[in-house]
Amino acid sequence: MTSDFAPFTVRAPASTANFGSAFDAVGMALDLWLELRVEPADANRFEIRGEGENEIAGPANTNLIFRAAYIGAARLGVTLPPMRITASNAIPLARGLGSSAAACAAGLLIANRVVGRESEMDDMIADATRIEGHPDNVAPALMGGACLAVISEDGRPVARQLDFPSDLDCIAFVRDAPLSTEAARNVLPPQVPLRDATFNIARTALLVHTFTTHHWVDLALATEDRLHQQYRAELVPGLTPLTHAAKEAGAYTAFLSGAGPTIMAMASSARAGAVADAMKNAAQSRSIEGRVLVLSPSEQGAHVVSTS
Repeated sequence: MTSDFAPFTVRAPASTANFGSAFDAVGMALDLWLELRVEPADANRFEIRGEGENEIAGPANTNLIFRAAYIGAARLGVTLPPMRITASNAIPLARGLGSSAAACAAGLLIANRVVGRESEMDDMIADATRIEGHPDNVAPALMGGACLAVISEDGRPVARQLDFPSDLDCIAFVRDAPLSTEAARNVLPPQVPLRDATFNIARTALLVHTFTTHHWVDLALATEDRLHQQYRAELVPGLTPLTHAAKEAGAYTAFLSGAGPTIMAMASSARAGAVADAMKNAAQSRSIEGRVLVLSPSEQGAHVVSTS
């Protein structure tokens, strides 16, 4: 077991994934954060304020943050001492904004800091994917920015950063009602027509090119999808009208964020306010309860911000 450690604070970002066409392949970190204060303790303890305050229960050892920390420490060959973790969380849970990926990323960084050694980024992405299951979320949560992630034949994730979209704003309509990833997966067909697969492959290639060129008008075509959103629409009231409202207000694109139910639009800073108002009005006219967040992409992934 490691000795006592100096208290510290770690942060991990939210993320949006799929971008319509790039199902399970592309994600991006957002400037919305899970912040954890970590201190030595006589036994593991966990408290949370903010999002999830009334939703997370059970022994501290069973939550994702502690699980990830244990796995990270095991990779480094040590056992962690008892810790008190106090969370201040701004990432809505079960809304398609990568809250689980942020928890895993933060837990792995806790292990690094307490142990005093750094795991390789590829190893942390592999560990987080094994815990959370979605490399397109865990890669940006750890690395920051926009990331392409694939699973190799041997089951190991490979993640690479795309060019950072500093000139984009992200406008998220976050429904009050949650949607579990399991429920969103269960409505997907086990097989899809070849024409639908090729449809998405071509648009994912264009999406990667669009991040390289920042020719954002291509996002409308690059984020078209036939693999998942049409099936999940029944679980996300207002998906079609809100995406249409966002585009009509000047958004480059709008799509289901992760498994949903958050609907994500992307626009220039000049159009972000109008897009936010349009999505809010479209939701209110259909009695869909939720809120609109205007966010920036985050170039920074999980990191330690304080050591005192």
